[in-house]
Amino acid sequence: MATINISLDERPEGVVATVVLDRPEKLNAMSSPMVEQLRVAAADLRSRENLRCVIITGVNDKAFCAGSDLKELSELTSGSAGGFLRKTHDTLQAIRDIPVPVIARIQGPCMGVGMEIAAACDFRLAATGSLYAMPKVKIGLPSVIEAALVARIVGSGRASWLMMTGDNISAQKAYEWGFLEDVADDTAGLDDAVQSAVKGILESGRQAIFAQKRLIRSWAEQPLAKSIEDSIRPFASAHATNEPGELSSKVLGRLGNPG
Repeated sequence: MATINISLDERPEGVVATVVLDRPEKLNAMSSPMVEQLRVAAADLRSRENLRCVIITGVNDKAFCAGSDLKELSELTSGSAGGFLRKTHDTLQAIRDIPVPVIARIQGPCMGVGMEIAAACDFRLAATGSLYAMPKVKIGLPSVIEAALVARIVGSGRASWLMMTGDNISAQKAYEWGFLEDVADDTAGLDDAVQSAVKGILESGRQAIFAQKRLIRSWAEQPLAKSIEDSIRPFASAHATNEPGELSSKVLGRLGNPG
């Protein structure tokens, strides 16, 4: 049965949630029920007060997500296609709206809406055997909605290649193109990379992470001068909390300079 599973790792610093796409017989291809379950999961996590980090991955490490359910795509009409896309967009937007860092942990195929899910995350860590594609043109459809995020990450020319040829690229190529932040040799290395990222997040100020995520997103959507100006207030606001003093003391203490 296709489903979205969530596990919560309660740590002293807060909760690390893992969201698992679970449809192994179809390489985690997203059916409409899965899309809705993922939206609900993202919305529920967004409202969790002690959440610190979210990891999205595929079950059994056989695939991240091989795309949308092809049978459903083939049955869409000009009247139903718009609603199908809007529901998918709502889910991807819900992932982007999670206020804490969201990490895509990728093994196996990451294609179509799978690449869009990964693009909706804050960064992407992968195993070397993973594959990437935006293949909808192969079935007579353009890549749409959050495919625009993929284009912003890799650039116009590379997005054109992906979305106009529909061909696969390797993890190494996806890394070289800027879609991936790191590529590990195997599952153990991938898990180490993910946990290293989680450790860095948990060692950082919770409110500072919230502010940083909002800033990074706004920087991608507005001119440079406004991005710089808009970053001044969150920096000043951080000093109204106890995070800078507490964390600075910890850092100085580790450096052997408690003063």
